[in-house]
Amino acid sequence: MHQPARLIRLAVAASLVAGSVFLNGCDDPEPPPEPSPTVAPVVETSPITAGQLATLEHFRQGTQNLFTELETCSAELLAQGNEFLEQTDASGLEALKAHWQRCFDLYQTSTVLQAASAEQEALLAEAHSRLGNPLTMPGFIDSVQEYPYSGIVNDASLPLDAETLRQQHGITDETEVSTGFDVVAFLLWGESWSAARGNPDLPPRPLSDYQATDLWEDSTTDLPIEEHPNNRRRRLLALTLELLAADCQALAGSWQNGGMPASGEDFSAWQEQQLQALLTGLSQSPENPALRTQVILWLQNGLLPGVSLDGLSETTPAPELIERLSAIQASDLTLESIETRPTAPD
Repeated sequence: MHQPARLIRLAVAASLVAGSVFLNGCDDPEPPPEPSPTVAPVVETSPITAGQLATLEHFRQGTQNLFTELETCSAELLAQGNEFLEQTDASGLEALKAHWQRCFDLYQTSTVLQAASAEQEALLAEAHSRLGNPLTMPGFIDSVQEYPYSGIVNDASLPLDAETLRQQHGITDETEVSTGFDVVAFLLWGESWSAARGNPDLPPRPLSDYQATDLWEDSTTDLPIEEHPNNRRRRLLALTLELLAADCQALAGSWQNGGMPASGEDFSAWQEQQLQALLTGLSQSPENPALRTQVILWLQNGLLPGVSLDGLSETTPAPELIERLSAIQASDLTLESIETRPTAPD
């Protein structure tokens, strides 16, 4: 059948286009153009001033009293624990618990102090991991209701010494905690040690758990009597108190070391973080008497740059502190010239 010339030309053109597509598809595709290298913008920073360095050093020195108190408290806790193990009675156990609470309040207060450099932040993080990691798996330490033979206390194959406890701390996971305040608290209170972390509905650990024993209940046991859970628990308490005192001392050293901010901007960032940490700490732990007392002392002595509160006394309640510090934070007074702030005394 005769086709119009126009239709023939369209058919030929279509076949040529199809062939071109087919041939082009057989060719290797050209690689995409190389992206232009991006150059990170240069951030202008100002050098840290002598006044800023002096102010920060004044802050460190002025807050050092807290760490001195914590060191003393933990050393006294160790001595009190040894006395309790020498004479294991109910009054000694209650006194030990009360002293633990005082030391813990001081430690918790120390956590609101913010590092001024990356180096110091790493030092403080290491110290806090040894002292403050939460014991979320108490069965790692001692028996719990569901597992009466669990934990380091009941594992006679595990030597009880300082080196072993250090190795066991976070050995495979951060939930494996073998040193610090929570471990000591669990040994003293049992599973009822904290309304926040324990189970207050359970009875406290009985005094009998700490009575030294020279006789196995099971006459078929061939382990030495030193490996009896009571005797191991006594040794574990003594060891954890010893390590706690050493780690509190190390924490004080970490606060004094670690360098200074690299720039004025870093100093300003630390300044704002420190004020926020005070507010967060007071909001989360308003019943901590050590925290409230220390914050008032620091503010009265003008230790925090840009923050000045008049009319503070030892009885100023935490809610009032929070309200007044929040007002300062909102007004950006912490960003005023650091050169006008108090410096370290001669």
